[in-house]
Amino acid sequence: MTSKLLFSIDARGIATLTFNFPERRNAYDQDVLDGIAHHCRTLGADPKIRAIVLRGAAEHFSAGADVKWHAEQRKNPTPVPSVFDICEVVNTTPKPTMAVVRGVCAGGALALASCCDILIAATDAVFAIPEARLGFPPGPSSAPVFIRAVGLRAFRRLGMTGQKFGAEEALRNGLAHQICAPGELEAVYEMQIKELMLSAPVAAGKTKLLAARVGREFPSAEVLAELAPLFAGAMDTAEAAEGRASFLEKRKPNWAL
Repeated sequence: MTSKLLFSIDARGIATLTFNFPERRNAYDQDVLDGIAHHCRTLGADPKIRAIVLRGAAEHFSAGADVKWHAEQRKNPTPVPSVFDICEVVNTTPKPTMAVVRGVCAGGALALASCCDILIAATDAVFAIPEARLGFPPGPSSAPVFIRAVGLRAFRRLGMTGQKFGAEEALRNGLAHQICAPGELEAVYEMQIKELMLSAPVAAGKTKLLAARVGREFPSAEVLAELAPLFAGAMDTAEAAEGRASFLEKRKPNWAL
């Protein structure tokens, strides 16, 4: 696995996956996504594992996809699992999952954090669904993930504007379960782990399965097929090209006034 994704298990059976690319605010690439999927599948089948934790190295959780990698990946004719395929792996692993968020948590990284059962955030956390600012919309696979996390009304505003929002708003809209000062994050994390450890492992897994079955909001195959033509080629438009270029060149896109 890549060094951009660190992996550890402590004596309690708490497995931690850490985005580890600090020079790019822990942006991920395909190796990182594949690593998360591999570990979640393997850990999900291991009776010694009590929980899986996602977090970021240094000051940030993750800024989302590495834009340069993402642009190159789109030229690859061989299909690979997308971040939203990996979201479903995280969402359906039978182990409790937790996201511990500091700093930037945006795009696909926000989707991954949103799929965790528990999200705790420091007050310095900054969230965003920035796709529209990069020239393309959140697609049929990503929108349900975000809507499930922040609610429909909040998604309409945050998805259309791509604007950043902080920990307090994340708490209000239900994305975050608890927020705290950055210096208190580790203590809050440990308290939440202790709460998890009080629950029987098999019972916790069955509770998660129950929630997935009775509360599932992901659209049917028929709805996805109906929506697909609306988003076909969205990543190949002039807007998308300008959005990627402006991001890499650290300038406003040509549609920004």
